[in-house]
Order: sequence, then structure tokens, then C-alpha cells
Amino acid sequence: MECVRKNYQSLGRLRSADFSVLKPSSCVLKFGAYKSEVYQKMAPGPGFEPGYTAPKAVVLPLDDPGIPNYYTISLCCLGRCCLVQRRTLSWQKNRWTGGVGTTVADHEYKYTAGPWNIHTGADPFGPPVRDEVDFAEKVAKLKEIGYHGVQFHDDDVVSAEADAATTEKVAGQVKKLLDDHGMVAEFVAPRLWEHPNTIDGGYTSNDPAMRKYALERSKRSIDIARMIGTKNIVLWPAREGTYIRESKDPVTATQRAVDYINALLDYDKEIRIIGEMKPNEPMDHAYNPTCGHFIALAYKTIDPDRVGVNIESAHAILAGLDPSDEMAFALWHKKLWAVHLNDQNGLKFDEDKAFGAVNLRSAFNQVWVLDRYGYGKNGEMVGFDVKALRTTTPEKRYQHLINSKIIFEHLLAIVRSLDNAKIEELRAKRDYETLELYIVEKLMGK
Repeated sequence: MECVRKNYQSLGRLRSADFSVLKPSSCVLKFGAYKSEVYQKMAPGPGFEPGYTAPKAVVLPLDDPGIPNYYTISLCCLGRCCLVQRRTLSWQKNRWTGGVGTTVADHEYKYTAGPWNIHTGADPFGPPVRDEVDFAEKVAKLKEIGYHGVQFHDDDVVSAEADAATTEKVAGQVKKLLDDHGMVAEFVAPRLWEHPNTIDGGYTSNDPAMRKYALERSKRSIDIARMIGTKNIVLWPAREGTYIRESKDPVTATQRAVDYINALLDYDKEIRIIGEMKPNEPMDHAYNPTCGHFIALAYKTIDPDRVGVNIESAHAILAGLDPSDEMAFALWHKKLWAVHLNDQNGLKFDEDKAFGAVNLRSAFNQVWVLDRYGYGKNGEMVGFDVKALRTTTPEKRYQHLINSKIIFEHLLAIVRSLDNAKIEELRAKRDYETLELYIVEKLMGK
């Protein structure tokens, strides 16, 4: 499909007649008082500036005598579609801009999930209700539904008990599988919470033999990560805490965490350590329970520039925090290198519900802060750590991943349609009631 812009002006308005687009899809989005048709594909045509990367779709208004016939390319680009809205238009450094403080993002998001996100439905109170799916099938299906990468634990790649030769062989097979499907490995996380050697934690264990096991397994995880093409090592300190507070010395435990990170940074001078913090579960209390704690630790390591965070929505909620504020804090430090987007229904166990399925406004604010401050422009990916409901039938075992991506993209459309000049005006007037209505109506499609 082709979108041809016939008459270029550096600043001005374009008529809908200045575009020719073929084959609209059946998807219709509604913004304000007018409708737009969604077109599946757009390629740069005559009149587009050299170097312009066209979005994957363009939207033109339906013919409506009640709507003025002047339209411009919208600020609302999903990465999958753009909405045409009535705004002034200018060309600036290979991107469209319009209004005060609003800019079309010049990047698309890439999505990832882990093999554990396609699971059997077993829980602590009941056995599996769906058959296990072969890893190769999971990769193929993730690609089919629009994902770009896979998250791994070390033993998702190869058994923790495998020898060096087997590890290299199997990791090579996994890398080829990813390559064959045009997928990448986002990160590898050493699984330090299931082995008998880590019953009382890994690097914070009171037993030096267990701390050594945790370190050696983590170094092996780094080797596996390099074999499958990633330099990102995620640390989820699942059992790095206590069931009773008196069981470990908290100051010593904090130092041991720094020593452990330093050992990994020294082992491979190119890897990045990414902490994924959680306040509790499976332990009663975890050490360094929030991203702020881990960022503080980062500055005490031998190479702070290689230590960042992976923020999970549900983990922040379990800590009584707002996920978007956690993300903003990490973005300010330039240390938000991964996200696990999901949702959580209150302060209980880690539910890993589909992103935006519980608190849509909270999800909106997460997307807003990520997009506004350029998350993804340096290769970061949008990870979903979501689980299918136990009641989900086998043929719908991927629906929660599809839903999370769709909700993210719908919210992204809303974020990129915001009138930032209006928002700043309301902030300056301290008119937060009107601002709240503006945001809520956006979420309601008004």
C-alpha cells in the first residue's frame, strides 16, 4: 500500500485529498466526535523527505460534511497505525510535530515474554489443567502474535546440571531457533530460588558453600546469555531475604549483594546487571525490596554504569508504590533497561494479570511515562510478565499475551493523542479537577 503526499509545505495544513491510501481494514477507531479508518500499510511516496521512516499504517478521516476537510498527520502513532487529526503540521528532523510540547515518537516498540508465560495453569492449590507446550512452538507462536524476543531463565535454555559441552551445544540450538524465527533473547536470569542449595537464599545465605553455588551458577548464566546473544543479566532476588528477621544480619546481607554484583561485573566486562526487585514472596521480607534500593546499590558497585533495573508493575504495587513513579525514578537515573508490564488486584500474592486488566489508569500512566521519556529508543524492549487464568482453555492459552499487547498499543494511541499544551496549562492553573476529567475522558474514548 502507498500513501502519497502530493504537495509538501514546511508548515501548513494538508487536505485529506492529498493522500491516496488503499484497502482500509475493518478496524474503526473513534476519537472525539469523528471517526477514522485504519489502513494496514503505508510506504513513503513522492514528497516525503529522504530518511523518513514511514509508520506501518495511516488513518484518514471518513467523509463527513460536518467535519472540516483539512486534516494533518496525527501525533498519535501506535507503531502499527497513525490517526489523522486536525492539527497544524510541521516537518522537523525527520519527524512530524504539532502543537506545543507534543511530538510523534520516532521509534516503535518491541515486545517480549518468557516461556513461563505460556504455562499449564497449575497453582499451589491445584494440578495442571493444560498440557505443556514445546519450547519451539512457544517461540513460533510468540512471533506469530507480534512479539520480537524471548526472556529466559538459565535453565529455560539448558538444564542447570548440564556439563560444559552440552551447555554449549543446547544453547547453540536455542540461538538458531531464535534466529530462524527472527527473534532475539532479551535477557537471562539465573534461577536461584528452586535448587536445594538456595533454600535460604543464594548470595545472602549464611552458608559460604551456598553463596559459592549461587555465584558459580550466575557466572554460568552469563556464559549462556552470551551464547544466545544477549548481554543482559536479570537478578530477581526471590529468596534473598528472611522468613524471620533475626535469621540474617541485614547490613552483612546488603554488603554480600554488592560483592555478588561486583563479582559478576568483573567476570564479564560487557554484561549489564538488571535488578528486578520485589518486596516479598516467596520470602516474608526481601532485602532491597524496591528499584530505589537497587539503584542505590548500583552506585556502590565497581561499575555503576552497567547496573540498572527491570521494573515489574505488580512488584511495585505489592510494595505499595505506583509503577509509573518507579519507572520515572529509574528513567531519571537512566537505569530503566527492562520492564515487566502486568497488573495486580490489590496487595496479595503476585498475580501477573494481563497488563491494564485491573487498573487501566495506572497502566496508562506507565505507558505515558515510558513513551514521553524515550523508553525503547536505546534498544529497551517492552516485556510482559503475565499468566493465563487457570480457567483459560488450551486453544486460548496465548490470549493474555495478545490482550496485553493490544491494551499497551491502545494506551499508546491515547498517550500520543494528548494535548500537552492543554495539560501544561491546567497544571499551571492548578486546575487538577479539569485535568483529571480530561485524562479520564481520554480513557473513555471521549
